[in-house]
This record gives sequence, structure tokens and C-alpha cells, in this order.
Amino acid sequence: MTPGSHVHRTPRFAAQSEVPEMPNRTNSTSDATSQAEKNNPTLAKLTVMEANSFVGKRFRIGADGQIEKAAAGNHSEWAAVHLTVSTAIEFAQYLEVFSPEMALVLGTAPGLPEYFSLTWNGIKRTRETFHLANGPGWLLLDYDTDQMPPSVMQRIDELGGPVAAMEHVWPELKGACRVLKPSSSGGVHKTGEEAPTDINGFHLYVLVSDQSKSKEILEILQRRA
Repeated sequence: MTPGSHVHRTPRFAAQSEVPEMPNRTNSTSDATSQAEKNNPTLAKLTVMEANSFVGKRFRIGADGQIEKAAAGNHSEWAAVHLTVSTAIEFAQYLEVFSPEMALVLGTAPGLPEYFSLTWNGIKRTRETFHLANGPGWLLLDYDTDQMPPSVMQRIDELGGPVAAMEHVWPELKGACRVLKPSSSGGVHKTGEEAPTDINGFHLYVLVSDQSKSKEILEILQRRA
């Protein structure tokens, strides 16, 4: 399986071109990515999975007249492929051709071939199957304004917007190898209403030097915030 030719939509992306340093417990960085790593392609890998039906979010008008969203149900069978995606440009190109039947896993399944299948009775889409790399890999930062306190939104505006706020918390993110993808629910509105212009959600994928430390990175960033 390769990312298919069926294009669900053409999302907006912001791609940049260097590997960021990992933040430590202070404002400096002790686990700095070497200049050699920054100047040469890394072998970051991830997994693309494809089901036999739609796997994205669904939207409907609720009883109160407001838009409701729900994730698609579980799927019993998946086709999967391990991909080497070491640059923001490569990542953005794959995302642009994702179909509604596809899902992304930032880890890989050690011991399995490049192409493999998953079923609920065999290989499953869980942490037991997919592992983060002890080396370069992609980290997800998820921005969503749902239920965000007004004081936080005001502070984000003061810092220049959500991306600028993330860079304020993680200065190494500036100039980093990253891809920004609007949330699937961003821009959804009722027929006849004006489409929203403000960004209310996005995924920011960042290439880090040690993907296995993703949880630690997120915890450090949370403390900084």
C-alpha cells in the first residue's frame, strides 16, 4: 500500500527545514541536536494504515442546533506500510494525498515487514505493536481551542497566535523541521453560515532527535507553559 491517488482535500501546510533540539528542564538545551544531524537527512520512520472504509471524524447537527463531531468506529482490518519520512517536504507531500480511509501512526512495528496487515484477531493498532524510535522521529503537538479558558486564549493572542506561543514555550521550535496541518474539524460550519477565519485547531508535527523521549518532551513543555 502507498498513499493513494484519491485526494480527500488539499490542506494548508507550513513546512520548515531543520531538526529541533530537545528541551530540557530549564530554558537551555542539554540534549542539543548536532549540526551534522541538522545538515543531513535523518531516517525518521512512521506507519501509514488504510482501512476499507472511512476512518475520519463525522459531523452532524445536534438536537440543540449545534455542530457535533464523533470519531469513526473501530475497523477490523487494516493494510499498513512503514515509510521513511525524514523531511518536512516529504511529510507534507504524503499528507496531501491521504484519503479518508487512511490513518497515521508516528511509531513503527518492530519485527514486521515494510508492508503488513492488522486485524483485531492478530496484530493490533496498540502501543504493544507500535514503538517510538530510539532516534529521529516525529512528535505531535495538538492545538485545540475547545474548552480553552479565555485567559489562555488572551495570552496566546498576546504572544502572536498559537504557533508563536508554542515557539515561546519551546524556542528551539523556531526554524525546526515541522509540518502544520489544520484540524479536520477546523473550518467546519453550518450551510449558509460564513466560514470561520480564525484557526481553532491544528496538528503540528515536529522532527525530534530522540522520538522515544516524546512523553518527556511534552511534560517539559507543559511545565514551561
